[in-house]
Amino acid sequence: MKTNRVLLVLQFAVLAVLAYKVMLVDQRLDDMSFRAADPPAGVTPQSQETAVTSSRGDPTLDERALRRIIRSELMAFSDSMKAAMQDDPGQEPEIDPVENANRLEVVKQDLSYYIEQGEISDIEMQQLQYQIAQLDSENRTLMMRELVRALGSGELQGRF
Repeated sequence: MKTNRVLLVLQFAVLAVLAYKVMLVDQRLDDMSFRAADPPAGVTPQSQETAVTSSRGDPTLDERALRRIIRSELMAFSDSMKAAMQDDPGQEPEIDPVENANRLEVVKQDLSYYIEQGEISDIEMQQLQYQIAQLDSENRTLMMRELVRALGSGELQGRF
C-alpha cells in the first residue's frame, strides 16, 4: 500500500515537471519571431506591410509567406523521396549461390540443434534470426516458417 502511494506521489511530481517544461517551451515559441531585416525569398514589400506583429512589436512573416516556404520545403522533400524510391526499388542484392547454400546449411544445423535441445535462449534466438536474415528471400521464408512451426508446435521453447 505504501508503495502505491509513493508511486502516485512520484507520478504527480513527474507530471508537474513535464507541465512546467511544456510551459517553458510554449513561452519560447511565443518569444520567437522571424526578423524582417532578412525577408525570405518571395516576400515582397507589400506582403511585409501586411505582416503580423508579435506581442513585443517585432515584425513576423505573414501567413502566405509561411505557407509558401512550407510548401516549397515539402515539395523538395517529396521530390527527394521519389528520387530515392526510384533509385532503389527494394531489389535484393546479389547473393553468391555457394555462400547462400553454406549459410542455409548452417541455419538448418543450428535450428535442428535447438529443436533437439527443446529450448533456445533470447541471445541464441537473435543470432539465429540474424543468420536467417542473411539468406536469400526464398530460403529465408522457408527457415522462418520452420522456426515458427517449431515454436508453435512446442518442439522448441523460446521467445520470438
